[in-house]
Amino acid sequence: MNNHSNSTKEGTIFYVPVATGFAVGVIARSGNQGTCLGYFFGPLVQVKNLSVSYVKALRFDNAIYTAIFSADKLKKGLWTTWGIHPNWQRCEWPIPVFSHQDVVNKKHFLRFYDDALNFVKQQERLDVPLADLPKDGYAYSGFVELRLAHLLGEKTTEPDPYASLPESAADDPPQHYLYFHDEELAKYAGEEVRKLGFDPAVILSVGSGSQWLLLARHPENRLVAEEQMEQEAEQLEKMAEELGGEYDGWDKPS
Repeated sequence: MNNHSNSTKEGTIFYVPVATGFAVGVIARSGNQGTCLGYFFGPLVQVKNLSVSYVKALRFDNAIYTAIFSADKLKKGLWTTWGIHPNWQRCEWPIPVFSHQDVVNKKHFLRFYDDALNFVKQQERLDVPLADLPKDGYAYSGFVELRLAHLLGEKTTEPDPYASLPESAADDPPQHYLYFHDEELAKYAGEEVRKLGFDPAVILSVGSGSQWLLLARHPENRLVAEEQMEQEAEQLEKMAEELGGEYDGWDKPS
């Protein structure tokens, strides 16, 4: 099945290219903003012709990786779909409870999402989180590929903080990078940069100690002079410092 417009439907089975083969993914939920909840499986398969018996044997509790991720490569057809799970039942593929650790006070939290992948609530956990709870955060497709390669023993390094950013800089608008230790603080800063005319995006920077990355993006893919970016950088750096965050530079398409 290669109908890209229908590639994020619940129950869709798809292939993730990983070095020498393909990992298999299952979409358990499709969110409102281009996100999906995915369960991912190994070992790698070599060809894109899974048998029905193979698909029917997949279970959420056998997944090697679970994440809320960007569906951009599915929509573009870069991750090929197999079809809809023949015995798809939403109740058999539940939304997991995610774990989160505050980088400042080191407290552990459980985080909950609804069927549209909207954040519902978090509650503090007094004991150490179970190791098998997936970590909360939003993973770009490039990070998913790197993470699966690492889990499946392919020759790769553990994904770095920037692996969770969009892969093709040429497709990105001019943007600034600001880091905050707290999600709510990052979202507050996002509203502040929106007032300055930017299009903000808040992302959990997976692999960087659970810091929250605020992208202050120009609304359109348009030419912006370096002098303007540097002036904006001074303003955003001051704002980040006032809010207890850190400004980490800018980039723009060449």
